[in-house]
Amino acid sequence: MLSRPKIVANRLNAQLSTGPKTSLGKRVSSKNSTKHGLNVEIDFESSDAYTYLKSLLTGEGYSSFEAADIAANLLNYRRVMDAYYETYTKTKEVDEFNWNMNLVAMGIGLDV
Repeated sequence: MLSRPKIVANRLNAQLSTGPKTSLGKRVSSKNSTKHGLNVEIDFESSDAYTYLKSLLTGEGYSSFEAADIAANLLNYRRVMDAYYETYTKTKEVDEFNWNMNLVAMGIGLDV
């Protein structure tokens, strides 16, 4: 059980921790979710896009391991580019099923 002085001290400290107050501080902190979200490991193996890319790559002669690595890296690259465009163009079109997988496949030289 906390003592009364500790409770009072905690409440006073909480009043000082209300987040950024300046417009610059608010603008900087608004980017935290994107910055930290890009550092998160993503399990691409459960996505339809990953399965599709991996099958295209194995069909072109890549080993299963190589195809898995390339597919995951392509999807991660796309995730980073979506975050970049969302940040700098203010668009919200970051759904992996809305982008054309054939263009990605052709971009790396696969016959689709």
